[in-house]
Amino acid sequence: MVTRYGMSSEFDMIALETVTNQYLGGDTSLACSSETAARVDEEVNSIIRTAHEKAQQILRDNITKLHELAKFLLEKDNWGRWGFRVGKRRHGMIVDFMTDNDIAGGNSGSPVLNADGDLIGLAFDGNLESLASDTSYTEGYNKCINTDIRFVMWVLEKYAGMKRIIKEIEFS
Repeated sequence: MVTRYGMSSEFDMIALETVTNQYLGGDTSLACSSETAARVDEEVNSIIRTAHEKAQQILRDNITKLHELAKFLLEKDNWGRWGFRVGKRRHGMIVDFMTDNDIAGGNSGSPVLNADGDLIGLAFDGNLESLASDTSYTEGYNKCINTDIRFVMWVLEKYAGMKRIIKEIEFS
């Protein structure tokens, strides 16, 4: 964002990066001095810090609402057929889970299947170490963060208004 499009107050609309191969991996190279590159790093760090602080402030400002929402969902037991029950405890909802499967860049949204071939989730993202899995898989390092398919279906049913389509989908 900063080097390719110049989107910062420090560098304004100056592009400091060139794309050498836009189709196969999008290889880029910086077209600036090492001093300027260091200033870019500082600017990127500043942007990330500012965004992180803003996100934390939004959560702090709305913490009461977040607690009210969580309480409402737990009290209403509003997970429907997508939730689960453990003993006599209320229903719950699994939102995400982590696997050690191999995922290549650009596969977000791909199906995640269990050993029986059942759809159990959608791949969301991989950890930094899994970037190398495009060329080699390292057991114990590659992690994939997945969204549980029951949570996806719950969101589609409750918030996207897709009740008729959801009704047609068979789940075991």
